[in-house]
Amino acid sequence: MTASFAFCRRLLLIGAVFLVAVALVIPWAVIPPVRVDTFPGATPESAVPAFWIIVVFHVLAATIVGLTAVRVTAVGSPARPLFLVPLALLLLLSAYALEEPGRAYALEDPPMQTASVFLFACAASDLLAAVLVIVATALFPRRAGTG
Repeated sequence: MTASFAFCRRLLLIGAVFLVAVALVIPWAVIPPVRVDTFPGATPESAVPAFWIIVVFHVLAATIVGLTAVRVTAVGSPARPLFLVPLALLLLLSAYALEEPGRAYALEDPPMQTASVFLFACAASDLLAAVLVIVATALFPRRAGTG
C-alpha cells in the first residue's frame, strides 16, 4: 500500500516541526531550571551538557527529515528513503532519554516539576515524530516505471 508523494511529504514536514519544537523547548524550559537545581544529589554539571547534546541531535534530525521532505516531489525517486528508519529508531531512544529525567525531576521542587512536564511533552513529540517518519517511509510511493 502506498500513498501520494504529497501525503508523505506532509508527514515528514510535520515530524520535522515536532523535532524543531523539541530543540527549542529544551534550552528554553528545561536547561535553565536544571542549571540551578539544588536538590540533594543533583548533578547539573553533567545534566546540562547532555541536554545540549540532545538539542544538537534534534536540530540534525529535523534538518535530515526536513530536507528529505523538501526533496520529495511529484516525480518521486526509485526507492524509499530507508535511511530514515534508523533515525526513527534513534528518536525512540531519544524519547526514552527525555522521559527518564522527566520522571526523576517530577519528584523535586516546582521549577523542576515544570521542567519535568516539558520533558514529557518532548518525549511525546519524539514518539510522534518517529511514528510519522516510519509511516511516511512505509507508504512512500515508487516512481512510475520502476516496478
